[in-house]
Amino acid sequence: MDANLLKAYQLFNNINNTDFSMGKKASDKRIKSQSRIILIAKNLGMQVLAEGVETKEQYTYLKAKNCDEIQGYYFYKPLPMDEIETIMSEASS
Repeated sequence: MDANLLKAYQLFNNINNTDFSMGKKASDKRIKSQSRIILIAKNLGMQVLAEGVETKEQYTYLKAKNCDEIQGYYFYKPLPMDEIETIMSEASS
């Protein structure tokens, strides 16, 4: 693996563990750090996935930062595959 890709992978492993909460009075420094991390990923041509999104405020923030994929309780709680399939088939009918 290319050294730069490895560094990027390690960086984004850490992002997954970063609290993107805006509702907990996030410090300006932390918000700026998160913005920079997303920008670096985008400049490296990487897709950005935000996990653990729980509020509209978090979703709006990440969408404004051009986050590629967003998942979390804001959209739906984690479910077993059979329940997801049931919900999706009901929604499409």
